[in-house]
Amino acid sequence: MLTAIILTLKNIFGWISLHKKIVLYAVAGIILFVLIFSFFRSCGKKEIKFDEKTILEAQKAIAENDRKKMVDILSKSDADEAIADGIIANSKGDAINAQNQSKEKYKDLSNEDIASELNRRAKE
Repeated sequence: MLTAIILTLKNIFGWISLHKKIVLYAVAGIILFVLIFSFFRSCGKKEIKFDEKTILEAQKAIAENDRKKMVDILSKSDADEAIADGIIANSKGDAINAQNQSKEKYKDLSNEDIASELNRRAKE
């Protein structure tokens, strides 16, 4: 069994030594593919993630069924995301406007819908 493995490895390394150019192009192609893939992946939309404190606050608000606190957490997250996306300027007034728009969006949702949105964002 060991002899078969050694002979197989010898054949593989022998083929590689005879076809260095093909192996070199294949390795270069794989490296290029990985670099391009990682570049496009890094250019994707990055979502603002909750920190540990915010996750704990959200869980507490869900447990207490505190609608105001849940909406505040979601609207702050939306404002942070808008700032990160460059949709709004970095001024404090524009961030407050984004928060207010977000509060209007969540005003008509039920507590269960708001809680499920908080849970979804906390898991990201």
